[in-house]
Amino acid sequence: MAMSIPEWSWSRQQASRSSQGSSPSQPLQPTPQYLPYRIPTAAEPETRVGGGGGLDGESVGVAAIAALRALGVHSHAVSIHLTKGLPLGSGLGSSAASAAAAAKAVDALFGSLLHQDDLVLAGLESEKAVSGFHADNIAPAILGGFVLVRSYDPFHLIPLSSPPALRLHFVLVTPDFEAPTSKMRAALPKQVAVHQHVRNSSQAAALVAAVLQGDAALIGSAMSSDGIVEPTRAPLIPGMAAVKAAALEAGALGCTISGAGPTAVAVIEGEEKGEEVGRRMVEAFANAGNLKATATVAQLDRVGARVISTSTLE
Repeated sequence: MAMSIPEWSWSRQQASRSSQGSSPSQPLQPTPQYLPYRIPTAAEPETRVGGGGGLDGESVGVAAIAALRALGVHSHAVSIHLTKGLPLGSGLGSSAASAAAAAKAVDALFGSLLHQDDLVLAGLESEKAVSGFHADNIAPAILGGFVLVRSYDPFHLIPLSSPPALRLHFVLVTPDFEAPTSKMRAALPKQVAVHQHVRNSSQAAALVAAVLQGDAALIGSAMSSDGIVEPTRAPLIPGMAAVKAAALEAGALGCTISGAGPTAVAVIEGEEKGEEVGRRMVEAFANAGNLKATATVAQLDRVGARVISTSTLE
């Protein structure tokens, strides 16, 4: 399952980064932040990406081309300028945020004709090229809120609506530490005992029920109860166990690793405790892991990628 929280552009395109891996075998996602995209039409048949090199440029370019193909556009090119502050390799779905904004902005440029599933599939092409074929981040970045990725063949996404009264917030604490996704994936067990599978499946089911019922305490508890992924990855992130303990002691409803890490994500209801929970988590990274860290409090974004404003280029 997956969740979302915000980002922007000129087309001003808002997308979401995601906190993947709400545990029970990493299915959930939240996130926020703003990405500016400038998208003028160009004469030459190509996609140009400026302002974001490396994987960010590839994420944007592949998603933009996939969106153009889905639109049936063959005679135009787009030039995209990417500016964002969300770090790559942080466990926050950075590449998916870039892909979501690119796909949504290109679609808007040609009249917003694509269905949301088509936008997710365009972003999925980008994810496949950059970080692996999975919709865990791109689906909530496009759709917002919580999204259950039921299957890929046939492709089936199930948005999960939570009651409006649910004031879900997340404390995202990112340490100054590299946790390559390839390394974190390699650490996962190749085989899982039946009892572990049953327990994690139960937590995933509880998570879905909690979202639909608007039960913040159960959302936090289910996210914190992964018995397969988190136990193998946490030892690879210095201080992670102490950070989780500090978050819970400070009043968080749950805490786990976001995506492949190294970001830790804690669940709170309302933002009142956010600053204190974040401070305690940062201190724990410093004391137990000897790592500097930064904290952000983010609200669940229920809308997903959207156009905020458009401009006509001379």
